[in-house]
Amino acid sequence: APPGFGTACSPATIFTDAPAHVAASSVGKVLARLRLVSGGSGALLRCEGLGVAREGKFVFRGLSFKLGVGEGVFVRGPSGSGKTCLVRALCGLEEPGEGSVHAPPLGCVMVLSQSPLLMHGGNVADQVAYPASAEGSEEAIQRALEGVGGDGLAARIRQCSGSLSEAETQMVLLARVLYHRPLLAFLDESMSALSAEERGRACGALAEAGVAFVLTGRDALGGVRTLDLSRRSSLLP
Repeated sequence: APPGFGTACSPATIFTDAPAHVAASSVGKVLARLRLVSGGSGALLRCEGLGVAREGKFVFRGLSFKLGVGEGVFVRGPSGSGKTCLVRALCGLEEPGEGSVHAPPLGCVMVLSQSPLLMHGGNVADQVAYPASAEGSEEAIQRALEGVGGDGLAARIRQCSGSLSEAETQMVLLARVLYHRPLLAFLDESMSALSAEERGRACGALAEAGVAFVLTGRDALGGVRTLDLSRRSSLLP
């Protein structure tokens, strides 16, 4: 299928499974019009008094936090607590019921949804580099995979991506984020199949690369600030 909304974002956005040459063309047109923002000293993402409503009832409200370069926040909560609603509001896919969101242009943002798509065909290296070509970038692709904990995948980047497990698929897509290094990444349940150790390693790699991120999930995650949606507006140290 032709790429849709996802091509307004950076290459890690998995809102399309278009062939690489189709996605690359569309992304290139968007980025050509984009004036990239620098990291600077201010917040990349600022959320103030945010609330999202469904069918006249607030799923959550009163959420406020900010992220700088390389900072991350883990949004924790049970199913139905509003994690995906929050991510959709932060990346502009859903209008907030109240409050405001200040974020970089979409061309500086990468998004991994709960049900990400791999492009049709291709091997592990192709999926990491997508929509750019993997040719001549093998070492950088291997470093990205190793950075997020996919050491075994780094040794078999020519393997067909159709045979990957759920955890391996998540590592490949996280490596894609690390490979392209956006200013900001929204990761909706994007580490659900990984162990606590693997999640911590991936978060550390993103922070070290200067990628600010919002990660959602259900299980506790140490070492990252936690926004607990069951408490609606509690930002824990």
